[in-house]
Amino acid sequence: MMKIYCKEIDDYIKYAESHKEEIPEEIFLLFENVIIPTLEKGEVYYDDKQTNQCIKYCEKWYYKLGIYQKAIYSCVFMYEKDNHDIVKFPDIFLLMARGNGKDGLVMPLANYLQTHFYGVKNYHIDIVATSEETAINSFNVVYNMLEANKPIMKKYFYWNKVEIINRITKSVLRYNTSNATTKYGKQTGMIIFNELHTYTDYKQLNTFTSGLGKIKHARTITITTDGVVRE
Repeated sequence: MMKIYCKEIDDYIKYAESHKEEIPEEIFLLFENVIIPTLEKGEVYYDDKQTNQCIKYCEKWYYKLGIYQKAIYSCVFMYEKDNHDIVKFPDIFLLMARGNGKDGLVMPLANYLQTHFYGVKNYHIDIVATSEETAINSFNVVYNMLEANKPIMKKYFYWNKVEIINRITKSVLRYNTSNATTKYGKQTGMIIFNELHTYTDYKQLNTFTSGLGKIKHARTITITTDGVVRE
């Protein structure tokens, strides 16, 4: 099988190897045990066009991305070789220090997945957090960008303080903080779990993930700091 080449991951591996004092050991273990073996098997369809479009979109409307951010984005656009409806890495976990820009990393990506560039109809995205403030802070990354670019963005999006809807794909970005028992039946494409350390059980996580699979490219992204809740 032919090894899959991914420029973004290759760039980050080279950076990590030349900056070993800055990179946690877990990152090297991730490359060694998961990323590199997966690409070497050649059982992956890597959509480099989507990755490049996503990076271009996020850098135009949000900010210039770092090497590690581009590498993470590339993993989002890897699919099963024989079934492009199934993502290769359906669960992405990002543990970061406070102030490292979790929302700034994942929310531009989420916004891109709503667009006609990505092209999946009704690809609804749920932000899930245990506190309203945390959920709204994530949501506002996209909301504030749309407000700052209203003359252009109103052609493609409708938005208010609760949800953001792409006019072409009808994909909805929304935040959730209410009781998990009311959330069954959602047809969600992607779930963003924010600040995992604040959850005291799996009830809310299980309820939201039960709605995955009805839309292709089902995935979850968890963004969290290392917290103090120990349940």
